[in-house]
Amino acid sequence: MIFLFTVSHPQKGINSFSFRQYSLEAGLDFINYLCIEPDDQLLSAHVIDEDGATSLPVAAFDGQSFSQPIHELAQVWQALLPKAKSGKRGIHRLYPKAAPLPRLPLAQESIDQLIEQLQSSQTRMDQQSQWLNQLDEFHQWAMIESLPSRAGLLVCYAHQIASLKEQIRQSRVYHAQLTYRLDDLLGLEHRY
Repeated sequence: MIFLFTVSHPQKGINSFSFRQYSLEAGLDFINYLCIEPDDQLLSAHVIDEDGATSLPVAAFDGQSFSQPIHELAQVWQALLPKAKSGKRGIHRLYPKAAPLPRLPLAQESIDQLIEQLQSSQTRMDQQSQWLNQLDEFHQWAMIESLPSRAGLLVCYAHQIASLKEQIRQSRVYHAQLTYRLDDLLGLEHRY
């Protein structure tokens, strides 16, 4: 699942964030956790899964944990679902009976995800820089006066270079946002 949310802060302005979380409860709790500052105002929240995007009601993010009520609701549903008769298949459960895996604290999960995103972002920027160097070489090669389709190649390479430079600029902004978010989370982690 991917969670998207937008927060307004008097000094920081309006900022949009996204993160990947494998548990609905953990994702909702994480948004709640980040928006507990008195100056923060949650403007919108969405979750994207295999079924599409779902808008989440902003009023539901009141600082209270979602995990416990969702777990209680799951227990109610388990009690309401038909019980399997002995010797027959088809046991209906919302959660498997296996022992739960130990969970990292919510902030640590998010920090680990941000580190992975930063590494991917850095790899992408490195690739883009390599592509730009290659395009520059091709552009220089296309400047040879004896080349028959020189004008068309120069225009084509110039457009590709301009487009790639814009992509690199956007990648740097995204990387800076991830870095800022990681620094912010590390600061939050040290508060407790």
